[in-house]
Amino acid sequence: MIINILLLIIIFLSLGIIVFIISRKFFSLINIDVEQIPREKMARIKKILLEKKIIRQIEEWQNRLKARKENFKVHFKKIKKNLISKIDKVLIFLKNKIEFIKNKYEKRM
Repeated sequence: MIINILLLIIIFLSLGIIVFIISRKFFSLINIDVEQIPREKMARIKKILLEKKIIRQIEEWQNRLKARKENFKVHFKKIKKNLISKIDKVLIFLKNKIEFIKNKYEKRM
């Protein structure tokens, strides 16, 4: 029983010494400037470079999409113009055909 009490006292004393040491070093740990650590500097620089690269890539994609959009607009305008001219030709042909049929039908009557 005395051994248990001695062990318990040693454990509490050890915990007290650990808490005392940590409390003395705690303020110096708070004052450490993490920005000055080389690994942190490199990580921050890497993050900034990656962000700039991503922004550049997004801008490139936007420019490509704008160029494609303009190409599609030009292409569809050409298609529209061709279709309209073909439709006009067909309409003129149909009008002439209708006139021809009317004239032919009127002659019979």
